[in-house]
Amino acid sequence: MQVTSKADARSAGLKRYFTGKPCKHGHSAERWVSTGICCDCDRMFAAKYKEKSAARRKAYAAEYHVNNREKILGRSRQWRDDNPERVKELNQKQYWKNAEANRAAASAWRRANPERKAEANRKWAQENPEKNRDSQRKHYARNIEKQRERSRLNHAARRQEEKEYSRLYSKKFPERKRASEGKRRAQKRGCGGGSYTPQDIREIINLQDNRCAYCRVKLRGFNFHIDHIKPLARGGSNDRRNLQVTCARCNISKGAKDPLEYAKFIGKLI
Repeated sequence: MQVTSKADARSAGLKRYFTGKPCKHGHSAERWVSTGICCDCDRMFAAKYKEKSAARRKAYAAEYHVNNREKILGRSRQWRDDNPERVKELNQKQYWKNAEANRAAASAWRRANPERKAEANRKWAQENPEKNRDSQRKHYARNIEKQRERSRLNHAARRQEEKEYSRLYSKKFPERKRASEGKRRAQKRGCGGGSYTPQDIREIINLQDNRCAYCRVKLRGFNFHIDHIKPLARGGSNDRRNLQVTCARCNISKGAKDPLEYAKFIGKLI
C-alpha cells in the first residue's frame, strides 16, 4: 500500500489512507480519513460491541417484529413477488441444507393429513396432466417389479370379485365382450391384425337380415356366433370385412374349415 498523509487523502477524496506506522494496538493497517481510527481497530471494536449488545439487540428486534408484524409481512410478500427466481433458489438451498429433517417432517405431515394430501395430489394432477403422466411412467419404470407383484397380489385377492364383475359385464354388454374375445384370440394366434366394434356386429346382423349366413335360420336376441369367414387358424384377419354372424350349429360345424370347403360340405356349392 502507498504511504499517504491524512490531508492528501482528504484532498484526493479518498475514504482511507495508510501512514506506514502501526496504531497504538499494533495494527499496521489503513485508517479512516473521517476519524483517523485504524480500520482493524474499528472492526475489533464493532465485534466487541456486537457481542456485548447481542441480548439487547435481540430483545429490540423481537419487540419490533411484534409491533410491526403486518408491515414486515407485507414487505416480505412484496419481495417474494418481485423475486420469484431468487425465492425458488433460496428455498431449494434451504431444503437441501436440511434434507433429512425436511423429508421426515413431510412424511409425518402426510401420515397425519392423508385427506389433504390426496386432495392436493388430485388438484396438481388436474392442473398438470402432462407432468402427471410423465411422473407416473417414470415411477412405474423405477418400480416395475414391485408394481407387477402388487398387481398380482391384488388380482389374487379380488379373483372372485373380478369373475363376478366379468360375468355381469358379459351379460350386460355381450357384443362388447365378444369383440374383446375375438381380438384376444386373433392376437394370441398372431393373425393378420384388425379389430371390430359392437357397432360393426350390429350392422352385420342388419345386413344379414338377422339370419345365419349359412342356414338362414332366424337369429334370436344374442343367440348367435361371430364367425371369421377365413378362419384365424388359416391366417384370416380379425377385421370387420372377414366377419359374418351364424347360428351356433353352423359355426361349430364349420370350425377351421376353408369357407369354400364348408360351402361344398353343406351343399351350397357343387
